[in-house]
Amino acid sequence: MLSFGFKGAENADDVPQLKIKVVKHLLPNEVQPNAEVEVKIAGTNTVVARDLTNQQGMFYAYLQTGYYDIRVWYPERPNDYQSAQKLNHYHHNQDIVTIMLGPQY
Repeated sequence: MLSFGFKGAENADDVPQLKIKVVKHLLPNEVQPNAEVEVKIAGTNTVVARDLTNQQGMFYAYLQTGYYDIRVWYPERPNDYQSAQKLNHYHHNQDIVTIMLGPQY
């Protein structure tokens, strides 16, 4: 696991939960377990959350309202052969962000 133990906040009641659903390339109804997800404060190298998706293809983090860059790799780095990103995502409530992996490289 790549979990930091830090998910953005000490008290989950104080901040909204970011939910990221990772789906397979061109198969929006098929989730991708064990994809590596990394969330950074937008435009910086400050990682605020990183972990693998669960068996339902989901990743969860409690983060303060703000802008975040979300990057996904499958399988986890350095053995990845697919990736995707969503840059400058504005997180402000109980978001559910779906990210589709790109084609194999």
